Order: sequence, then structure tokens, then C-alpha cells
Amino acid sequence: MNLEETSLILDWRRKIHQMEYANRYQSMYWSYLNLSLGLSAFFLSLFIAFSFKFPEVSIEEYDKLCWICKHENFVALGSLIVALFTGLNTFLKPNERAEKHRAKSDSYERLRREFERYAIKEFKSKSDSEEALNDLQNKYDNMDILNIFEFFYNKARKKVKADKKYTKLFE
Repeated sequence: MNLEETSLILDWRRKIHQMEYANRYQSMYWSYLNLSLGLSAFFLSLFIAFSFKFPEVSIEEYDKLCWICKHENFVALGSLIVALFTGLNTFLKPNERAEKHRAKSDSYERLRREFERYAIKEFKSKSDSEEALNDLQNKYDNMDILNIFEFFYNKARKKVKADKKYTKLFE
């Protein structure tokens, strides 16, 4: 394998590694969102349910309470917030998105490992090497790409750059 092919393989591995990390970060984000929305809705609804057991307050004291502390307002607003959290969890489907990104990250990792094996493999002929490289390129080109937040892509790029795994050819 000549220097040009080695540089190409190294660049593809770097790009694949970045997408692997970016999808992993995106998966963690969706998992966290799912957990946050679910737990918030659960505990707020639990608090609303127990609010019916609050001690009775005299009418004079009740009139002095701020509007959110009045039971009917608290229950209405709390129920609205629970409905919003539940609706977001239903329509955004963060758990499904997290799983898709996790699976995509695993796919990128497997492809990166194939590129690593190619880089260290000794081929009997130039045609065997080219055939294997074309096969890898087809796999790379046919990878589906899920949308990633730019923040997570940049975070992944910085992580891969900090590893200094892909800089040795360019030093």
C-alpha cells in the first residue's frame, strides 16, 4: 500500500470514527431527554395526586395565597405540564431515536474495524488490494446517515483530534 492509499484509508477511518462518536453522543442525548421527560412527568403527577391530601386552609388564608398555590390553579397548571412532557415524549420518541443512533454508532464502529484490518493486512496482489478497498469504499458510501446536532459532531471531531490517532502521517 502506497502513501496515498494509506492517507486515504486513514482519512476514511478518521471520518468514520467521528461519526461513530457523534452518533454515540446523540444517542446519549436522546436517552437523557427520554429519562428527563418521563421522570419529570411521573414526579409532577405524583405531586399533583398527593396535593389532594394537603391540609385544609381557611378561606381567609386561602385568599392570601399566590395564584399558583391555590389548589385548582396548581392542579390545572401541573396537569398541563405533565401533558406537555408526556406529549413531547410521545411525539419526539426520544427512546427510539436513542436506539437508532446507538445502532448507527455500532455500525460505524464495525466499519472502522474493517478499515483497520485492511490497513494491516498483507495482500498477495495489487488487484486483491484494490478489490478489498473498493468493497470498503462501497460499504462506506452506502452507510445511512442520521441527523446529528452540530454540537455533537463538533464534540466528536474534537475528541478524535485529541486522540492523535490520525495525525501520524501528516506530521
